[in-house]
Amino acid sequence: MCLEHVAINDKKYIITGSRDHFCKIYDATDGIVSARVPTATLNPPHFDGIESIVWGNEHLYSGSRDATIKKWHLQTRKEKGVSCTLCKGIAIETKSQVQLSLRLSFV
Repeated sequence: MCLEHVAINDKKYIITGSRDHFCKIYDATDGIVSARVPTATLNPPHFDGIESIVWGNEHLYSGSRDATIKKWHLQTRKEKGVSCTLCKGIAIETKSQVQLSLRLSFV
């Protein structure tokens, strides 16, 4: 399982990815996160477990054991692109010019 904390405007979210193939969004704006009921589940899911997620450049990126990286727009909860790759990672440039690296591990 992996998770990422995301702040969009005045909202705060915890986003999880796990072996169930889904990214799930939990509202953490008031400081309390309900562990039972996600606010949303991003669809379509990956075809294998999610190994890593990262927030950058106004999008969420999820990397899966299915050798894909999905790009998500959180405000619309829509998939914005899929990179089917056999490479070891992808670089994402954020507004602050910080390079984030999303590493995939293949077993």
